[in-house]
Amino acid sequence: MMKMTLRTFLLLLLCAGCSSVQAAEPSAPNPNGGQKISVKGEPVTPLELERVLTTVNTFLAALRSGQNAPGYDLLSPDSKKTESETQWNELFDQMHDKTGKRLSSTFGFALRTDTLPNAPKSDYVVVGLKSSFEKARLAETIILTKVDDRYLISGYHFQSTDASKQP
Repeated sequence: MMKMTLRTFLLLLLCAGCSSVQAAEPSAPNPNGGQKISVKGEPVTPLELERVLTTVNTFLAALRSGQNAPGYDLLSPDSKKTESETQWNELFDQMHDKTGKRLSSTFGFALRTDTLPNAPKSDYVVVGLKSSFEKARLAETIILTKVDDRYLISGYHFQSTDASKQP
């Protein structure tokens, strides 16, 4: 048990800073119009958090390394049906042009839910990050879906937290 708790703590630290997991109802950026949506959920278990952060940290490492289509291999099968590798890469090219290089990311929350607006019922974990870039500060939301005991990305959204700058 201690080993699992220590590994989970280390994964939190890998997320470039940490704070406690919140059981509150955080607002997640909505890519359709920039409005926030309220997500109701419950805290994830330590084992779920470990699995989720493994995927999130792999995704962030791919973004930092400048890979072509960063983290596309981490997308859920359903997401790959609607988002081509080219479209995925273009999203991050455009984001990088507007925000510059990622400087840091701080873990904000992780909530488990089975319902999200405009999405089919599934086993989701919503992860929130606060991130600093060369040209902007963003609130990032990564939505993961459980697929065969592994968490894969089914959504990525970001919103500027700078009142004067909108990426």
